[in-house]
Amino acid sequence: MKYFVSEKASFVCDGRVYKPGDEIDEKHFEKPALEAAIKNGKLLTPEQFKAASEKKDKPSAPPAPNGPVKKNVAEMTIEELQAYAAEKKIDLKGVNDKPGIIAVIKEAEAKGNK
Repeated sequence: MKYFVSEKASFVCDGRVYKPGDEIDEKHFEKPALEAAIKNGKLLTPEQFKAASEKKDKPSAPPAPNGPVKKNVAEMTIEELQAYAAEKKIDLKGVNDKPGIIAVIKEAEAKGNK
């Protein structure tokens, strides 16, 4: 059977260094050394190697943005809207419902209080 060197490691046997992706035929190695390399993940079966290569080729999720994610005011809860207004120094006196708070925030932002 043939094995492949894992993308995560190199494999040294009989003074030869095998690089990630190198193909190795089991008939060239003693069974204990081969079993140890398979057990610790340095050697993979063709199926395992193919699966690992396909996984590596898939694009990963984009990194999380630094800091808090900004929401659109329409997505915010009343508590978030109140905190947002306080941070922007927007007066919400007498306004307690979400549509009213959003209207006051948008009006203030339109006037330049961003």
